[in-house]
Amino acid sequence: VPVFTDEERKAQQEKLTATENAQPAIGTFSMGLYQMLNSAGFQADFFAGHSFGELPALSAAGWMDDTTLLNLAAVRGKLMARAGGTGSDTGGMLAIQAPLTDIEAWIKDRFSDLVLANRNSPDQGVLSGPTPAIDQAAKWCKKNKVRCIKLPVAAAFHSPLVADAAIPFYRFVADQRFSPTGISVLSNTTGTVYDTDPDAVKSLLGHQLMHPVCFKQNIETMHEQGVCFFMEIGPKTVLTGLTRKILAASPVTAVSIDGSGGKK
Repeated sequence: VPVFTDEERKAQQEKLTATENAQPAIGTFSMGLYQMLNSAGFQADFFAGHSFGELPALSAAGWMDDTTLLNLAAVRGKLMARAGGTGSDTGGMLAIQAPLTDIEAWIKDRFSDLVLANRNSPDQGVLSGPTPAIDQAAKWCKKNKVRCIKLPVAAAFHSPLVADAAIPFYRFVADQRFSPTGISVLSNTTGTVYDTDPDAVKSLLGHQLMHPVCFKQNIETMHEQGVCFFMEIGPKTVLTGLTRKILAASPVTAVSIDGSGGKK
């Protein structure tokens, strides 16, 4: 006999995927997976994440403790949810399946109000900006047979439109304690390794929410440093797929801990 009805499961899913709940949940799950691996002797030379994932990455590398991670996750989630509930247009995001060079050219020539918020792989990017501009870009893509999908987000994250969320998050981050270790962590904002000065860490992480995510460059930077084995420690397998695309021409291995996407 099912413990929950379909309606109850749907309600639970909606509650869990709400931004203010999803981020602490992902942080807790990722932290639990890493602690399990760590207890078995797992060690890594580099850590990186995608957007929110940068917080668990810093935690796994020992740059902050578990309590700090969960506090940051809760505050970030609440601020992001609040950014989408102001009553004014806080924008949206549009994922596009096309070469990044093409997307950059389209922004320059057609979508000047949008930014390339996520550089995910050589052939996938995410636009972020005002809702009318996102709608216009989606219409143009469909007309020109370019695959795209609007993302179910509360606002135009990783763009200047979320400054109202990024500024208070930075203030909260500035009061936290960071202790950089000998393990390198990659920054989404710069695409390169974090500086080990605690104040520089706070500034970079605190403002990350309003700057584009250079995930492609993160993976390329690690590979240039000799990394050839990548493990996704978190829910699903999205980053594993992106990593394989980014390094398709290189003999690397990329695996996911949650390979079934939660189904098994």
